[in-house]
Amino acid sequence: LKITNYQLSQLSTIYIPDDNKNSLKSYIDYIDSLPIGDDHPGLFGQHPNADMSSHMKETNILLDTLLSFESGQQSAEQQSNDTSMRSREDIIYDICQQLLDSLP
Repeated sequence: LKITNYQLSQLSTIYIPDDNKNSLKSYIDYIDSLPIGDDHPGLFGQHPNADMSSHMKETNILLDTLLSFESGQQSAEQQSNDTSMRSREDIIYDICQQLLDSLP
C-alpha cells in the first residue's frame, strides 16, 4: 500500500506502519506496542456490542453446565441418608468457589 499508516480498523492503534526499510526495529517496536490479550471486536470489523453478545453466550453455557450438576442424580446410599443430600444451590456454590479459586 502506498498510503502512510493505513488504518486496518476503527481503532487508532491498528494500522500498517510506515515502510521503513532501514529499520526492522521500528516494526518490532510497533508490534510490541499493540495491546496483548485485548480481542476488541473492532479488530475484526465488528460492532462493540458483539463482545457483549459473546460474553452473554459464554455465561449461558457456564450456567447451563452448572445446572446440569443438579442433585437429582445421587447414589442410592446418598438418597437413603437425608443428612448427606446436598441441595442444588450448595453444589453450584461449591463449583463456583472452585472456579474462583482456580483464577490467577
